[in-house]
Amino acid sequence: MIIYDPRSYSDVLFRLHGSVIPVIATKLLAVCLVATAAVIYNEANPDTENPLPDDAHKIFGFLVGFLLVFRSTIAHKRFTDGVSKLSAMENHSLELTRKICMYCSEGSGGWKEGEKLVRLRECRDEFRRMLVQFNVLCAVDMMRDLNDQVERKGMLSGKSAANSDEASKPLTGGAGGAHAQGMTSGGKQRMELTDHTKRWTDIALIKSPALFKPSEVEGHRTCGNHFVYQAARNLEGAIFPLFKEKHFPHVNMLRECIGHVKALSATWSDCAVIAETPIPFPYVQLAKLFTFIFLFTLPFALVEDLGRLTVIASAILGLGYLGLDAIATEMEQPFGQDLNDLPVAETVEKIEVGTRVLMSQLEGEELEGYDTQPFFTGE
Repeated sequence: MIIYDPRSYSDVLFRLHGSVIPVIATKLLAVCLVATAAVIYNEANPDTENPLPDDAHKIFGFLVGFLLVFRSTIAHKRFTDGVSKLSAMENHSLELTRKICMYCSEGSGGWKEGEKLVRLRECRDEFRRMLVQFNVLCAVDMMRDLNDQVERKGMLSGKSAANSDEASKPLTGGAGGAHAQGMTSGGKQRMELTDHTKRWTDIALIKSPALFKPSEVEGHRTCGNHFVYQAARNLEGAIFPLFKEKHFPHVNMLRECIGHVKALSATWSDCAVIAETPIPFPYVQLAKLFTFIFLFTLPFALVEDLGRLTVIASAILGLGYLGLDAIATEMEQPFGQDLNDLPVAETVEKIEVGTRVLMSQLEGEELEGYDTQPFFTGE
């Protein structure tokens, strides 16, 4: 995510890094070329009456504006929901760590003897590793781009179930346990998304051996794209020994900790719905179609009144309409690697640092950190 100073005009107006202007530059140039053609035609045929009613075009422009604003509102809601869900994941993770530190200190429960204190520390270390692992896998799953999934299986190239062997393969699930489905001319077809799981498991074995044990990676692989549920179960499994061995003074303390795990799973599921559920295609198609019709007919509605200034007016209006459409496209998928996407990887890193600091204070020494960046950079 780009951090900027909203009070600085120079930092906002003249910055192309992360702007939608380069994205819409080609389309904007096409609008200007049409406007130039309209000006040339009007000057060559000054007596020709404009066949495009100005009032009708204004009403059409209002309709296009309404469609774009409504889409932008939906996209902004998805973006702000993503912000709140990421914040909730961080808060639940740190609050869970705080409670483990409070309930599982050396002076509580039945852990006052030497061997049990060693076991207590091992349980705390295992809990921290499982918590970081869970957040890494949630983030990896959320940042899986829906368009990349569709393109990887040829959905955008018009492949049908009849001519694709992969169409008959069962889907191993997606984030939130949902099945990503695509429409073809022959009906619904399911896609098996295995490349994504293989990529992060390879990184886990090679780049993060301290965070992922080979047996855990193999277990996640057998779960396909349901690996987050497996990670949640492993996290709960790291908490239960503290209760089984009579460390928690009261069962309600265990319930509180498990409640945070459930809240983390629910938050990830909400993020997964945002990440894998696009705005309905017919609405987006209609909004884009009307936008292009409006902008490419706009110069002919303005040329009689504005003359050569039609090119400038068309460029300004095109910047507004196309820019609004591009902004909505950016916001409706807030999790990913784009410049304006939410800082998912940074949030996971903050969780790792926060849990390590809390545990280090309890242990009285600096604990080893887990490197989470390879999962998001691929380096």
